Amino acid sequence: MKTKKTIKKKLVKKKSIKNKIVEKKAVKNKIANKKEITGKTNINDAFDINPKVGEILFESGIGCFGCAFAPVETIEQGLKAHGLTKKEIDKLLKDMNK
Repeated sequence: MKTKKTIKKKLVKKKSIKNKIVEKKAVKNKIANKKEITGKTNINDAFDINPKVGEILFESGIGCFGCAFAPVETIEQGLKAHGLTKKEIDKLLKDMNK
């Protein structure tokens, strides 16, 4: 006959395994649903995709947050307007997608 302690241990173990499976699924879904920021991404959309975009741009001397063009301009258009090269833009895009 199984004791209450043995039954409780088995239930705890089952819950632990189930929680691990649920956590793995959540991580996979988060990765699958994450959008990539490209040069064609609207500036405001980039802020929604990765909240650190503002910080990354600010560290590069660019203050897109609150800019009048942010709702209608792409990342690439905005960065080119600030005189950045293709190489510099690609590096910033890489940083935005980390």
